[in-house]
This record gives sequence, structure tokens and C-alpha cells, in this order.
Amino acid sequence: MRPRQIAVMIISVMLIALGLFWIIPSSTFLSSLTEHMAPGVVPASRWAANLESSDKDLVRESLSFLARRADPVGVDRAIPLLKHPDDYVWLNAAIYLGACKRAEATPYLIKALRHTAWRSVDERVDRLESITGQHFGRDFEAWKTWWMQQHPDESLSWDVGLGFS
Repeated sequence: MRPRQIAVMIISVMLIALGLFWIIPSSTFLSSLTEHMAPGVVPASRWAANLESSDKDLVRESLSFLARRADPVGVDRAIPLLKHPDDYVWLNAAIYLGACKRAEATPYLIKALRHTAWRSVDERVDRLESITGQHFGRDFEAWKTWWMQQHPDESLSWDVGLGFS
């Protein structure tokens, strides 16, 4: 191969890699694949930028990646997502904020104990205990009672948005 062909090939590969860097974080499938195969390749700031997307699947997955890293870069964008109407967006926002030890997540993590996404219940309990210093395990009623005693003026719909029934 001649030097010019090598240079063109190198530039082409670099452009493809750069293109993928921008495409991967905006594709739910590619982002999941990339994060599984090469965790940390996509910077947390790109996942945080996705939290403003109208694609709820992309938002949900981006929250999940940020939670695994416990990177606070997206905290300000995630706090409003606690009130998101999608059952899994608010749940992932609570899990992410819990990973960042943010007190705002507490009532939502308590509510999340009743969510149908059962695989991460122990993770939610760990985050609740880490944030609050309380130890009620998986006992939703005990957590709710404790929260209501601490915050009698706050209201949260404890029975809505709990996932698929």
C-alpha cells in the first residue's frame, strides 16, 4: 500500500470512530451494547445530556448507565425526572440519585419498593439505608411510616406509577 492510501484509510477509520462516538449515546441499542462491551468508553457527560431527550427509553438507559458509575454529572437534570409520568424513568432517576446519595431520591426509593421491577429491590434498599441511616429492609409500610413522620406536610402518590401490573 502506498502512503497516500494508508493516510486515507487512517482518516476514514478516525472519522468512523468519531461518528460512532456521537451516534452511540443517542441510540438505545448501540449505547447498551457499547456500555456492556466497553464500560466507560462513552463519557458520563454524554449520558447526562441524554436526560433532556424526549425519547424515554434513551433517558431510562442513560440514567441506568449514570447510576452504575454513581457519577453526579447528571444530578441536576435527573431531579425533575423523579416526577416523570413514565414508571421506569422516575424509577431509574430515583436509583441514579440514590447512587449519588441524594436525599431527594428518598421518598421515590421508598415508593420504588412497590414497583414491579423486582430485580433491583435490594439495590434500592441499600441506597435508602445509605442515604437515611435507617434499616427497615424491604418493608414498604415501615419506610413510608418513617418518611411521613419526618415529612408530614409532603405528599406523594404512593400507589401510582408502579410499573406493569
